[in-house]
Amino acid sequence: MNRVYVNSTVDVPIENQPQIIASGTGCTYDNNGNLTSDPSRGIRDIEWSETGKPIQVSFVSGEEICYRYATTGEKLSEVFVDTDGRILRRRDICGSYELTDYYPYGIPHTTAYSPEANRRKFCGKEYTSEFGFSSCDFGARLYSPLLCGFDSPDLKASTYTHISPYTYCAADPVNFIDPTGEEVILYATKLPGLDERYDLLSIATHTFIVVENKKVGKVKFAYGSEWDGVKGVFSGKLIKRDYMQDHAIMNGKDLDKLKARIIVQPPAGMTIDESDNKVIEVGNSFGNNPNISYYMIPSKLTEGNCNTSTSTILLKSGVSKQIIEDIKEMIPGIRIGFESILRPWTALEQEKAVKRQEIMNIFKDRD
Repeated sequence: MNRVYVNSTVDVPIENQPQIIASGTGCTYDNNGNLTSDPSRGIRDIEWSETGKPIQVSFVSGEEICYRYATTGEKLSEVFVDTDGRILRRRDICGSYELTDYYPYGIPHTTAYSPEANRRKFCGKEYTSEFGFSSCDFGARLYSPLLCGFDSPDLKASTYTHISPYTYCAADPVNFIDPTGEEVILYATKLPGLDERYDLLSIATHTFIVVENKKVGKVKFAYGSEWDGVKGVFSGKLIKRDYMQDHAIMNGKDLDKLKARIIVQPPAGMTIDESDNKVIEVGNSFGNNPNISYYMIPSKLTEGNCNTSTSTILLKSGVSKQIIEDIKEMIPGIRIGFESILRPWTALEQEKAVKRQEIMNIFKDRD
C-alpha cells in the first residue's frame, strides 16, 4: 500500500500564523478555527495540516509531539521530543484492549489511568496524555475530555447554528454519540416549486437520505414523482430524483429550505462502516420504480412517496421499527408514508407486489 507522509518536523514560525484570541479563556485559534494555544494545558503552539490534522504540538516546557498520517487520514505514528530536541520515543499506532468506565464526557472513573497500557481509550479512540495534552483522536478532529469539547470547529457547523462548533454530542453525551463524523442523515426539506406558505409554516414536504463517509464521500438517495412542479405532488411514477436543491442543502446552502437534519444512529450490533455500507447497498438496489405509483397519500404496497422510500431504505438497512417511529416524530411537516412497514422496492419485489394487487383486484371485481 502506497503511503504519503506529512512532514511533522517542519517549523512554522508562530508570528506567521494568524491568531484569534478567545476572550476570557486565554486560548488562541487560527483563521480556520483550530486551537493554536491553550495556557491551561501548557500548550504554546499547535501546527495544523491543510486537512485539519495536528502535525506538531509545542509546549511551554519545551517538549513537542509530532504526528505522521497516511493519505487516508489515519494516524501512523507519534514522536515525543524533549526540551533539548532529542527524541524521547516514537510510537507506531497499534491496538490493544482493556475495560475502562468513563463519565459521559470521557473522563475515566478511576484515577489509576495509564494511557501507556492501551492507546485506544474513550469511544475506542486513540488517547494522548503526554505533557498534559490530554486529547482523543476522533479522526476528523481532536477531542479533549478535560474541556468537554473539540480543539477545532465542526466543518458542518453551518447546519447547527444554535450549537457551538466545538461542542461534543450537542452538549448531551448521555443521549447522543459522535463516533467519527461519518453518518447516515435524513433531511427534511421544502420540496422545490411549492408555495412559499410552506416556508412560513416550517412544514417539510420532502425527505431524502445522505450517507457521509470518508471512503465514499456523500451518497444521496432521493425519490419523487416523474413529473415536475406541483403536478408531481399528486401523480406520476415514483422514481429517483436529483433535485439541485437537495445537493445545495446537503452542502450547507439554501438552508432556509431545510426543516430538519436527523442523524440516524447505526443499528445495534453494527459498526458505523457496516451501517453506511448497508444503507448504500439497499439504496442502490431500489433504482427506479416503474411499477410503483407516486401518491401523496399511499394506500397500497404499489403506491409510495419520498417518505415511504426513505423509511423503507432505513428499515431494510436494519434500523428498528421503534427508531423509525421516533424519526417520524422529528419530521416537522408532512409525515404521511413514513412508516415502520416494509415496502416492495426492488424490481423482483415490485413485480410480485403488482401481481398480488392484480389478483386482489380480480376478486374485488367479482364481489
